[in-house]
Amino acid sequence: TGDGCGLLIQKPDTFFRDVIRNDFGIELSKKYGIGSIMLSKEAKHADKAKAIFTEEMAAQGLEVVAWRTVPTNSECLGPIALESQPDFVQVFINSEGLNTQELAAKLLVARRKANKQLRNDDWFYVASLSEKIVSYKGLMMPVDLPRFFP
Repeated sequence: TGDGCGLLIQKPDTFFRDVIRNDFGIELSKKYGIGSIMLSKEAKHADKAKAIFTEEMAAQGLEVVAWRTVPTNSECLGPIALESQPDFVQVFINSEGLNTQELAAKLLVARRKANKQLRNDDWFYVASLSEKIVSYKGLMMPVDLPRFFP
């Protein structure tokens, strides 16, 4: 168990388009957002957070089209990290007719509003929400990051 590390990368567009098409049968729009979110392992808490997040996206004219569970391998984690490990999900958000700046602004507003509603939820954490980048974070040593997120 480390004190946490992360990786911030440019959104791998072709990979995500293929994953969402193959796993969900959905086509992502020309401009779409992706969020890396940590949620409670308890379904009722996770479902509440997803519903609020989805509502705030809709209020901005954006459409949440998929929640993808990020593949992980917890064998490399220590006992403290295992004890507090959340569920790692990626959310995909379609937009129509927006330029990059408009989409970024709408994502930011929706994120802030969702965070405000969920401020007392210890298990809701948005690691990234963007039309350009995606992040992978965890309570581990940097050497374990590629083993945890295969």
